[in-house]
Amino acid sequence: MRRKFTFVLSLLLIGFCVSILFSVYHFYIRQDYMTVTPVTCDPSLHSCFVGDSLLTPTFYKLIHRKAYLIERCRAWAGECPEQQCKPSDGVNCFESYCDTSSEIPCSVSEQASSSPL
Repeated sequence: MRRKFTFVLSLLLIGFCVSILFSVYHFYIRQDYMTVTPVTCDPSLHSCFVGDSLLTPTFYKLIHRKAYLIERCRAWAGECPEQQCKPSDGVNCFESYCDTSSEIPCSVSEQASSSPL
């Protein structure tokens, strides 16, 4: 009985270690996960999200991009360029705009409201 317990415990421990190693490889080495970044949006061209600001509203859209595509920069020093999708990113990057049917406040532009989706 003790031998069976030791075998099952060893299998669980090995499975746990393999899962941790896979996670480290997937998230830290390959950086194979999506990031979501709010960036400025022109409300005259798109249906933008409306953010809260002290005096004036801020308009933004969301950039969904794989982490390995993001350029290295010093964010704490304010040296990072604003994220944007490049043609070479393919399906690993896309922009999302505000959906007027949701409860989130949107700015609806005339061009965005007149063009069919």
